[in-house]
This record gives sequence, structure tokens and C-alpha cells, in this order.
Amino acid sequence: MKHMLSLLNDEEYAFYAEPGYVEGLKKAGFDQSNITCINVFDAGAADKTEAALAAAKAAGKKLVLHCSGGEGRTGVVLAQVIFRCMTPSNSNLRLNAPSPLFYSLLCACL
Repeated sequence: MKHMLSLLNDEEYAFYAEPGYVEGLKKAGFDQSNITCINVFDAGAADKTEAALAAAKAAGKKLVLHCSGGEGRTGVVLAQVIFRCMTPSNSNLRLNAPSPLFYSLLCACL
């Protein structure tokens, strides 16, 4: 897999000070153009994750999701994928972008 979607926040990136998060991924074989870093607690995060998921799907590539524990934020994005896949394209049902508070509450519940 060569596409990475990182869901770390700024404080968590500090743990990867040397050689740096993106540099470490590049050394592991990831092309920088295939690395997307999104802080899910920022406004517009749902739209950004949707765009990253759509780009990987359009390219026919698998995508690695990465957050600190792999339980909360990754689960939210996986739920986003499942919801998108199960919603008929001709449905009147529309997913509105959740607020950062939504992610905080959902992560706290997981």
C-alpha cells in the first residue's frame, strides 16, 4: 500500500520529531504526493477525508489509515466509508459534514 491518510493532531506529530513524520513515511516507501495529513478536530476535516478516500478509490489504490491508537479516529473514517458505500447515489439522504465536536464526542464514546 502506498497511500497514507494520517489522522494525527499537531501534538502527536511531535512524537515523530526525528526524522519527521512525512520523512519517515518517505523512507518507508511512500511518495509524498500520496501522503495526506488531516487533523480530524479541524473544521472541514470530514470533507478532506472524503476527498482523500475518493482520490485513492479513483486511483484504484488501497489506503492506510493512521491515528494514535487506531480506535477512535480511524473508526470514524471507516464509518464514513461504510456510510458512503451503503448510501445509494440516487438517494435523497445526504451526509452533512460533522463538526469537530462530533469527532470529539464520537472518539470519547469509542
